[in-house]
Amino acid sequence: MYNYFGSVRANIVKDTIYIPNQQMQGKVIFGKGYIYSDTLQAPYTKICMRYQVIDTASMPQLVDDFGYYSERNNSKPSIWTKH
Repeated sequence: MYNYFGSVRANIVKDTIYIPNQQMQGKVIFGKGYIYSDTLQAPYTKICMRYQVIDTASMPQLVDDFGYYSERNNSKPSIWTKH
């Protein structure tokens, strides 16, 4: 549903990535992420992305929640690593 996007606009402030609400090819995407490390070694940093993709063309609307509303629906964030 969401793997064919073009470039998503985002803003970066220090270690946080903000994805403003935007519509792309009938889908709405928004969210935020941050860089962190669970070790003391710099090459092993990770990005924790919490975002949501909504297919506005489908009825009912399909929603993929990657931890953005985790307190509501127990969704999990997307963790990105270099490995």
